[in-house]
Amino acid sequence: MLQRLIDDMNNALSANCYLAALSIALMLPDICGKAEYPDLKVGERYKAWYDEFVGKYEIPPVPDGWPDDTKMPYLSGEVVYSLRNSFLHQGTPNIEPEKIKEEENKIDKFALVMCEEMDISPSKMVYSIGLTAVSASFAIMPIGPYAASFIEDNGYLASYSYDMYQFTIWSETFVKLPVAIFVVIWAIFVAPKFAPDKPDLPIKMVEKRELAKRDPLNPVQEVIGYGVFIVVILGLMFQSKIGLASWIIPMAGAVIIVASGVLKEKEAIASMNMDIILLYVGVVTLGNAFANTGAGELVGDFVANLLGNTTNSYLIGAIFYFAAFFLTSVLYNRAVSKILLPLAILTSISLGCDPRGVIIMCYVGSMSSIITPMATAVVPMMMGAGGYSQKTLVKMGALPALLMGVIAVAIGMTIFPAYPSM
Repeated sequence: MLQRLIDDMNNALSANCYLAALSIALMLPDICGKAEYPDLKVGERYKAWYDEFVGKYEIPPVPDGWPDDTKMPYLSGEVVYSLRNSFLHQGTPNIEPEKIKEEENKIDKFALVMCEEMDISPSKMVYSIGLTAVSASFAIMPIGPYAASFIEDNGYLASYSYDMYQFTIWSETFVKLPVAIFVVIWAIFVAPKFAPDKPDLPIKMVEKRELAKRDPLNPVQEVIGYGVFIVVILGLMFQSKIGLASWIIPMAGAVIIVASGVLKEKEAIASMNMDIILLYVGVVTLGNAFANTGAGELVGDFVANLLGNTTNSYLIGAIFYFAAFFLTSVLYNRAVSKILLPLAILTSISLGCDPRGVIIMCYVGSMSSIITPMATAVVPMMMGAGGYSQKTLVKMGALPALLMGVIAVAIGMTIFPAYPSM
């Protein structure tokens, strides 16, 4: 069976199915660890087997001139186990750096040590990492926490009684994914040319908080976790054929996850992003207040009058994209996207247009601004690790933000034109 898995992994690589190959590769230490260390818990045997048979051969040599006791970063069992949990449990191929206890393997140290080994200034590399982390991460495929984002969008529309237009699980991905592809290409090939040769300011190592440890899942809970994840994703993808309300599917999955012990009650509550939940509640409440008092119609009419009699979808989309971009430069990006939603929906109601493209422009615009440290917590981390000044951030971030806007508006307002019949 093990050889068959290895053959399938190699076949997946030959067919350029890299995520499938990665899935199998991350499973192998589970299987081998069970055979080698049957008495250890899941996480312990996974890391022990990997470190013994793979990890110790991955440790790079200490560069010439460095102290002999220098600990070099490498893909340890702890790092790979974190990747395994994120990828197989949450569908995201990202390591959770706050869960890495080995100091030499912290993700920011990876970047800075790689710069040292490659003889590249951190100021040339760190911006590309930060740009990708902020402006490409939001375009992940609709799995994990992103699978239910379309339900939230439809909830906003329903709160304003403007739900004749509906998002699907793929609506945002069709627009965001091309933007993310552009961001990755820009970060690799172009961004380093705009980055300074040397840091403007002294480089600071980023400190990260540690989360509480928990016992690994037992085999039954692992199977339940995988199964619920797959069933919920399929349920959301085929929700219109199943006939269930979209909120019922993830809710049922969450109940099973807690009832089976995959997550404890406190862990489930702690995993909720209360900032976003409260923002959602606030936006819906604001929408109801606007609708009941007539203020919503006044606000929508005011913005519609500013737009004049334009029926140009691309102009309408561009206005909301850049409004989100500039507001994010002085406010937190997630807050901006939620604050702008009522305005976008009310304006669409006044104009009598499709709000979906406009809403997506608010999301993309709020994730495109990394020219000030107020936009997101990643920016001050990036400034510290790369030694960037405010002036340098603006210089590096203005042009990609403009191009992201052009791509987002061109694709988004073509797929979701403000006036489909025109």
